[in-house]
Amino acid sequence: MVDKEELELTLKKLVVRLKTSQEHRQLHTLVQIIQDLLFLAHTDYAAELFEDKDVHQPLMLVLSSYSNSKGVQQVGWSLLCRLIEVCPSMLERLTRPLQAAADWEVLGVHQQILKVLAQYGSDCRVTMVGLRALALLLRSDRLLLLVLEEEEEDVLGLVVQAMKMFPTSEEVQLQGCAALQTLLESVSDEHLLEFVENQDHGVVLAALQSFTDSPPLLLQAMKVLFPLARPGSNVEILMSGGARCYSVLIAVMDTFPEVEELQETACCLFRKFTLESYYNILVVNGVQRVTVRACQAFPENANLQAAALSCLADLTATVVQNRAVAEQGLEEGEEEENRGREEVEDMGLGWMEVCCTALELHAAEPAVQEAACWAIHNLLLHGAGLSHSVEEQDGRTPIHRQLMAAMLLHSSSPQVFKAATSAIATLIMHNSKTRSLLLSGGLHVNLVEMMKRFSTLAEVSVSACELLRLLFQGRTASLDELNMAVGQILNAMKAHNFQPEVQLAALQASLVFLCPDRSLRQHGVSVADPDTADVSLKVLKNQCVVEGAHTVYLETLNRFISSVSIQTCGLKVLSALADCSGAVDLLCQQGAIDTVLHTLQMFPMEREIHYWSLTLLCYLVSKKKLSRMIVPVLASVLVASIKQYRDDQEMLLKGFQVALRMMDACSEAAAYLQRENFDRQIFQQFREESSDQTNRTVS
Repeated sequence: MVDKEELELTLKKLVVRLKTSQEHRQLHTLVQIIQDLLFLAHTDYAAELFEDKDVHQPLMLVLSSYSNSKGVQQVGWSLLCRLIEVCPSMLERLTRPLQAAADWEVLGVHQQILKVLAQYGSDCRVTMVGLRALALLLRSDRLLLLVLEEEEEDVLGLVVQAMKMFPTSEEVQLQGCAALQTLLESVSDEHLLEFVENQDHGVVLAALQSFTDSPPLLLQAMKVLFPLARPGSNVEILMSGGARCYSVLIAVMDTFPEVEELQETACCLFRKFTLESYYNILVVNGVQRVTVRACQAFPENANLQAAALSCLADLTATVVQNRAVAEQGLEEGEEEENRGREEVEDMGLGWMEVCCTALELHAAEPAVQEAACWAIHNLLLHGAGLSHSVEEQDGRTPIHRQLMAAMLLHSSSPQVFKAATSAIATLIMHNSKTRSLLLSGGLHVNLVEMMKRFSTLAEVSVSACELLRLLFQGRTASLDELNMAVGQILNAMKAHNFQPEVQLAALQASLVFLCPDRSLRQHGVSVADPDTADVSLKVLKNQCVVEGAHTVYLETLNRFISSVSIQTCGLKVLSALADCSGAVDLLCQQGAIDTVLHTLQMFPMEREIHYWSLTLLCYLVSKKKLSRMIVPVLASVLVASIKQYRDDQEMLLKGFQVALRMMDACSEAAAYLQRENFDRQIFQQFREESSDQTNRTVS
């Protein structure tokens, strides 16, 4: 075996010969020198031998001088490729100014490689080596920029032309795709759009379809699709009938289910292709099938799990719809579409276990946790996975604990928080037992802490308020819980006072605390001791009024006067506070009656708004606080409401109660009510009641 010292001596001699004046030298001699150097570059000592030798300088000089020699170009660029592979510093050295003799005009390496590709575009071997060299040179950010800025040659055009010229050469296609990937990742969206508009992406699709048995080439071609799919309009073309990239990717995943990198890349591409307008076509072609299988085959691959589960989360609703259509077709004996029982089963939602496994194995990966939580949320939302137990089975952590863990472990991620809270909320709606388990685990405390941590993020406040509402629905909270939760809810309303979604979620959560629905029962027994609950609730309400909660709620009603949901919920909340000591005085001072009247005028046809407006007016209308200036308007609005709901006994009772309060509070109220024909409404009611009693007696 040749030792290292002998190889070093041989290398020195070859470098000297390569640097020697090249006039009158035979081409075959020069080619042999380069071939000998190439042999040394493939030995075990290659990295040590070439590390401190500036072989690239004379080599580039030779390549420039013998640009018309196909043999020199082929072997010379092969040597340069090998040097880049074995010497990490070679790319940096190539970017420095070349130390060439004064009488030689030497092009930069970026210019030379483009010239070779242009000059030898019809020669397969030189093109193959040239593309390989280009792909390696593009690893240098400096050379990448120089190549893209080169005006004389269009590098993208040269690569595409080479791939078109030699469609059956696997190496040309492989190296061409490698170069395209790097180039396209670095250009603007405008260039990407132009690339696809010119149908240049066709060479990539052709490579995918022609070399179906070559995983390395398939992988490299798929990686080119990543940058191409950046602009939305390009995705449309890639998903269109002509390209049908989804079909190609599914075929690749089916052919090589054991090749992890291929499966990962395909799942990541499907994530890019999963736009709402393509949900149906993806589901019909079985994307959910191959992505679930990939998750099951490679549970440890975080990138694959995040991409696949995100894709599945988006496709869940469409899978459900298609499954319903397919099952209906089977029931009706639909044969023309060949909908077999097996195909229908293939449309199932069988990835709850995959989601739970991903949560467990990738607890430290926020992207996986977020994707798994959304996937679980959508599965539960559409009725799948309901049999998943909240109790520990076979050593598997219950799903509610996994979701809580995701939230706590990634408390710095608002995205994971929103996904986890959405999944937990859906779980509660499907399994009432979960509520007590989550509360015993202190979830409500965590929610309040997250609201404090991300006080500037509206979406965090919305998610937290919605989950607090579900957690305490049908359960009377302790005084400490009430103070903690309601205080933070009010802080969120103040911080996001112009965000209607925050205001609505906060009002709904406030209502659960301030007006608990004791008709709800949990596990067949009452949820709280009524006496203790009344005391805590009264204390909380008084404290809310003292701290100005009514002002926050009233401001929300005034600011979002056109929102039916906010008005309805806000009126309920104020009605719940109105029985507190001093609340009526404060509300009237701040114009609450004006607000209620405005709301009634805005929504003449909304029964619930009228009901809660009249309920609140029953508290607000009093001798001390009813201004004579407002009595005419109040009388007009009240009688209009009574007329509107004259056939609704509950609403009539509310209206008559407000009228009584008005006449008791103001001596002029009766006259104003009479002007609005209030007396006719009373007599009409008497006549209808008498008629009903007569009919009942006769019958």
